[in-house]
Amino acid sequence: MNINSIKKISDFFRNYGFVEIEKCIDEKEIEFLKNFVNNKYNENNNNYFFLAGDKFNQSFNDETLTVKKVEDLIKDVSVELNLYDESQKPYKVLRVVDGKKSDSEANNYHFDAHHFTALIPIFIPNNPSGKNGDLMISSNLRGYSSNIMINILEKILFQKILKPFLKYEKFKKIFNFKKIILKVGNIYLFNGYRSLHGNLNIEQGNLRATLLIHYNDKFKNSKLVSLNRSFRQKRENQIINQNKKIKN
Repeated sequence: MNINSIKKISDFFRNYGFVEIEKCIDEKEIEFLKNFVNNKYNENNNNYFFLAGDKFNQSFNDETLTVKKVEDLIKDVSVELNLYDESQKPYKVLRVVDGKKSDSEANNYHFDAHHFTALIPIFIPNNPSGKNGDLMISSNLRGYSSNIMINILEKILFQKILKPFLKYEKFKKIFNFKKIILKVGNIYLFNGYRSLHGNLNIEQGNLRATLLIHYNDKFKNSKLVSLNRSFRQKRENQIINQNKKIKN
């Protein structure tokens, strides 16, 4: 689907919670992103890692302005949908998974804290087996509550209680999951808060790298959300430090 106007993108986002925007990242930008990932992957001794928030911002110097392009897209769509909040900044995550870590990271279905999630594929496998880390998404599965306790209970239900069952096809059909085959060069914009999503596994020896840009955190002032994010930051630092120890 080649969607070339903010109005069309916003309408699809509003109605379906998901939109694929084709051929947004050119070859020069893709090459820059791949080189960045390769360098960071090498620094981590060819092991799984992720960079989030300030850690990402400190490491990333986007000479091709890819991030700004996506941030501008999100801003334009959020303005069109009356969801723009000038007090909030986008939250960025680089996630790099290899075949060694794939099984533990796959089928980890979750809701995001943000209304907007833009996914930019960087490295996506292309195996005949189909083990390519495809995105699985159940768009707009839940409502958009402003009650943080409802948010927490929904997360516990889907991300903890139902998690062991969601890897089975029967349950994926019950919750109307759709498989999205990611293509490098495209941008995937979806309602991360309302949509349950995760990825399938990849084969050994493969690499899957995606850049995620989140915006409009409903619970930006919540101490619980801030605490959870700080735990994630701590986990990120532990993984990177462990990777450096292995390398040394």
